[in-house]
Amino acid sequence: MNKNVKLVSGERFIRIRIGRASDLHGWAVKLLSGLEPEYKAGWWLSDWSTSNDEAKFSFTPDMHTAFKEEQEAVAVFNLLRENEIETEVVKVG
Repeated sequence: MNKNVKLVSGERFIRIRIGRASDLHGWAVKLLSGLEPEYKAGWWLSDWSTSNDEAKFSFTPDMHTAFKEEQEAVAVFNLLRENEIETEVVKVG
């Protein structure tokens, strides 16, 4: 794992399932490698937020996040690749 990537234990997220996962349309990011064993290849980017100096993100087995524009997903893909996290951008919906 790249030295710039830090797994944060104890970080808390609140997620409420609203039952529309199959209604996702746009572009999703799928993990290929680089975060094992905590995250598995084939998991989907499920949380993504950025600030001035960092990005916080997570992957889960189920798809919860899709970007409306392809260039948004590609920007995430590029940032992850720069940090030795291999993903792919997938059209969904």
